[in-house]
Amino acid sequence: MYTFSPSKLYLFMKKAGIALLLLFATNHVWAQISLNLSDMAGPGDVIINSSQNYSGTTPPAGSNISYSFLESDTTFQDTIVFVTAASTPFGASFPTSTMATGSFGNYGYYKLDNTGLSITGFVFDFGDGGGGLGLPFSSAVFPINPEIKVLNFPATMGMNIQSQGTSSFEFPFDTVINVNGIPATITKARINATILDTSTIDGYGNAEFVGGTIPVLRNIQSLKMTFKIQVFAKISILPAVWIDLPTNILDPSLIPVISTKTLSFWANGKNSAVAEFTLDSSNNVTSANYLKEMLLLTSNRSLLSVRPDFEFQAAPNPALNDVSFSSDAILKKVKIFSVTGQKMLEKDFQLNEYRVRVDALTTGVYVAELENERGGKSQKRLIINR
Repeated sequence: MYTFSPSKLYLFMKKAGIALLLLFATNHVWAQISLNLSDMAGPGDVIINSSQNYSGTTPPAGSNISYSFLESDTTFQDTIVFVTAASTPFGASFPTSTMATGSFGNYGYYKLDNTGLSITGFVFDFGDGGGGLGLPFSSAVFPINPEIKVLNFPATMGMNIQSQGTSSFEFPFDTVINVNGIPATITKARINATILDTSTIDGYGNAEFVGGTIPVLRNIQSLKMTFKIQVFAKISILPAVWIDLPTNILDPSLIPVISTKTLSFWANGKNSAVAEFTLDSSNNVTSANYLKEMLLLTSNRSLLSVRPDFEFQAAPNPALNDVSFSSDAILKKVKIFSVTGQKMLEKDFQLNEYRVRVDALTTGVYVAELENERGGKSQKRLIINR
């Protein structure tokens, strides 16, 4: 009978331990996460995303996938501020909404509760006079009924939501048109929208960013909006009724169809997708954004990017020779960095005079970092254009 000596027993255990470690390393299964109310942004939250020059293939679906998102460009950023729906100019039109986002007069409305996240409507801003289109309105308000569900809680692998909603925007429109050779008096018109949405969680794994590696869920969402224009027409002695706008007035091929496909990666406790990709009809990535806190600044300072301590504005931006800053905070100083992290300019503000000359800087993209009187810091992209 073969027996182990103490030395042989030690070698056997050492080899067995190494083998087990290798086996674990090559067959490790990432823990699958689920999303809940606490993982979503709400009123008062500010989300900052950075556009990335993503050149990889489309991140795949499936279980236990390792994703690599190692780009770290913080040059171009987008800030999303979540507010209560009631605080917006159109809140009364969206009574079930709990929050909204807005940009340049356009708004998106959402309902967030323990059951999930839904899109409740949107507002398009055309500007005065319909943006030069001669429209009798400046903003188009579209509540969605029923609401479009995009996440069910708990949201995890296998979630598959298909939902459809409709919306209508009505406005005065006085004119006379020809309907099959008969004059028709028009007093109003409406735009009907049909929204089809599919939201699927079809993958999970670990995503590696410059700022760290975290478990994620892969969520792909396809949204399609089709429109139809109708007019309230009175023909001869017949009562006025809604009819489709005749094709001799507007070619139906000129009415747009809006289709989007978005691939998002969600993580626990981040309030937003940590990575988001826009896909074309062939599922190729056309643009990419990462949550800014997942990145390291592309600079020699190697500071972890975080949510700004306060908000500020820079004007004009793009700037020529001077740029002025404004904020509800009391500003102490400004530093301007190149996109590679080199400090190009620094100035202490005096007596609330928040202006700085930038005529020594060449045309290009920079990062303006402002510090308030409490030591808080915030950054914004600054463009110099001559």
